[in-house]
Amino acid sequence: MGSSAFCIGLGYSIRPLADDLLHEGWSVTGTTRSQDKAEALRKDGLQAKIWDSTRDKLDPETVFASDVVIVSVAPSEGTCPVIKALGDVSGIRSNGQILYLSSSGVYGDYDGAWIDETATCRPGTARGKDRLAAENQWTMLAERTGCRLTLCRLAGIYGPGRSAIDSLSGDTKGARAGLSRRVVKPGQVFNRI
Repeated sequence: MGSSAFCIGLGYSIRPLADDLLHEGWSVTGTTRSQDKAEALRKDGLQAKIWDSTRDKLDPETVFASDVVIVSVAPSEGTCPVIKALGDVSGIRSNGQILYLSSSGVYGDYDGAWIDETATCRPGTARGKDRLAAENQWTMLAERTGCRLTLCRLAGIYGPGRSAIDSLSGDTKGARAGLSRRVVKPGQVFNRI
């Protein structure tokens, strides 16, 4: 039997990985919010489940039966909706892997200093604080279930038509409203994907 992945929030950020796993012979299941997206995923050979993070539960036994669980759902108000939807995991033991897609926003403002993953997290924004809280929730869940946890702190990922370049030069809502602006700072380094 081949390896299996359960992708919670199978959208733009996870899709290339899911496709690679599928082509390597993995069984890949992913959640999405709409029937149209679920049908598109199924056409491409992926298994799809419709899941609304605001009201639907997730069966922890089904999720943790996978070799790897990949989570890209954003937290809200200090809570990861996936953790909330999983509910009680006290009876779950797994040798699997959890890959949680977090944000480099958990580091906060280092006033231009170079940092790496050993830097202390001191988020200054609500979104950064929510991400750090979610990381801590996943850390505790991994300890309870025996899963190996990998936290991936991604920089801003911009899909087609969503990059800073698009907002400056394209026909976007922000550009039309005059919200786009140049940032001119000597030595400024941007970390965007």
